[in-house]
Amino acid sequence: MALGGAQRELAQFRLGLMQGLSIFLGYLPAAIAFGVLGASTGLANFQVAVMSAWVYAGASQFMALNLYQSGVSTPEIILATFVLNFRHALMSTVLSKRIQGSRAIRCLLSFGITDETFVLTTISSSVGSGSEEAVREITAARFAGVAVIAYSGWVIGTVFGTVFADILPQLAMKSMGISIYAMFIALLVPSMKKSGRIAMIALLGAALNWILLSELKLSAGWSVVTATMLASACGALCYKGEKQ
Repeated sequence: MALGGAQRELAQFRLGLMQGLSIFLGYLPAAIAFGVLGASTGLANFQVAVMSAWVYAGASQFMALNLYQSGVSTPEIILATFVLNFRHALMSTVLSKRIQGSRAIRCLLSFGITDETFVLTTISSSVGSGSEEAVREITAARFAGVAVIAYSGWVIGTVFGTVFADILPQLAMKSMGISIYAMFIALLVPSMKKSGRIAMIALLGAALNWILLSELKLSAGWSVVTATMLASACGALCYKGEKQ
């Protein structure tokens, strides 16, 4: 029985690795671009690599580097990245109820939560079953597989970018920066097709960001944070009282 259980866990882990391969491939060019950008700020290669390994938050890392280059103080950088990453607390709340396993295991796996791993493991299309039960229950081994391969892509890409920063053409670097956004759109579109409310919330967030950035002249970082919080609040109100 124990051997059979271990085999099932290994099979689930391998399934997670296969499902997370698309994230790995999507993270690589964005991480390479981050590595190149980090090397150009004057930071040592190992500092840039450690930032990806320890922080592991793509959008926040890019924002932190931009703030660092602009001479913003360390406390301000920490506060800005904290606010931008606060959405992970909401993701953790959802996944803590869906991932099967002990509290210690779920706490350990929380490090692997990103926008992409969250979406990939919670939408029904990624699970391979349309049943509500399959969507809600996620084995710890499967999520670990997704998290491990996604994390590997981000760290490997960062190291590659720092090492080959002086070799890769600048045009290629500029194009790599959009890959992470293209990947997230590809993950979001199926959910938008499935639910009109999800589509409405996503479009509302985009519209609010445009208004804050273009009309109210809010900085890029704070416009994203504010639009995300407002759209999320509207989404919470829409789903209030519904059975989850």
